[in-house]
Amino acid sequence: MIEFMIQDIHFSLQMVVSPYEKLIDRISIMNELGKGNISDQVNLERLGVMAKHLKESIADLFMETPWLNDTDALDLDRLSQFMMILDEITIMQDFDEFDSNLTLWRSVDQFVASKYSEYKKRTTGCIKFDVIHSFETIKNDLGKGIGSGEDWQLFMRITHGLSYNAFNGFDYNAIVILAPIFYPILWENTSDTTVLAFGAILGHEMFHSFIKSNLGNSSHVFTEETECIVNHFNSSCEVWAESTCKSGLQTFEEDGPDVEGLRVAYDLLRRRYTQEQVKELEYEDLSITQEQAFFYSPGVRFCSASEDDADPFDEHSSDKVRLNAGVSMLPQFTAAFECEKGNEEYSDEASTCYLFGSQSG
Repeated sequence: MIEFMIQDIHFSLQMVVSPYEKLIDRISIMNELGKGNISDQVNLERLGVMAKHLKESIADLFMETPWLNDTDALDLDRLSQFMMILDEITIMQDFDEFDSNLTLWRSVDQFVASKYSEYKKRTTGCIKFDVIHSFETIKNDLGKGIGSGEDWQLFMRITHGLSYNAFNGFDYNAIVILAPIFYPILWENTSDTTVLAFGAILGHEMFHSFIKSNLGNSSHVFTEETECIVNHFNSSCEVWAESTCKSGLQTFEEDGPDVEGLRVAYDLLRRRYTQEQVKELEYEDLSITQEQAFFYSPGVRFCSASEDDADPFDEHSSDKVRLNAGVSMLPQFTAAFECEKGNEEYSDEASTCYLFGSQSG
């Protein structure tokens, strides 16, 4: 028991101190990048164009969705509500004007340092407890100051640092994308196919604004399609999970955006290329077509040598389940790799779940 408590203290200490360490790292990186033009180096315009096209694709999807033409319990038009939310979503990312404002980041650093000195005086006699208490109180102070989407995204950058993640702030209709997710793709100027596959991540965050479990209270069609996805991920979990199987209702609000995000990203691929072009080889030495390369991208993203499904309370399915259950919701994947009936990743239109679009319901 004592050893467990000591480990827990060490973990808590790492969790609360890590954001401050990442803040220092961010200042150092931004100071270095500030010597040049950050926007030009990272090619943020490419990200902005993709966001615009994704919004257009999602808008088309909503307009094709029969159940969105109904009114909700308050007799409000669902389609109009969804279109307004979609139009007003703001997307912010690392290396923008906030990151280039070193004065802002240094002021945050000074605030944290001054508050740490102030709170550190409330000693408990245990240094580690004092550090945990001080940084947790500082984090709470920063959180209390959130009053806008810009405040929220700044808070997320401070508390999450340069981690491989993206977030949707529902209360502010804002999305923030941290550098490790998009930087390698845009910096290396990789092929359009790979960049389009990145759209699945951005699409996932956008769909967080619309895919919620309680939406089924006002739409029986959404409820039916929700159950379809829940059952699919639960059965996929039994095949792909390495330890505890937690996929299903608990993970729906992440699994749903995974499926629909990948679907609209694929739509971007098909809008960019013809049926003949997607069948052309992108990597001749590996005999991989452009369409197959698109689907390999999430495979690379979720590739991990370690088990990631040990936390029974995590709202995400494990990486292997997210990948395999996601692609097996797209009959296009089955066609691209010529999967046969009976394969775990095989799907056809009859077995596919659609939360949105003409086939929903």
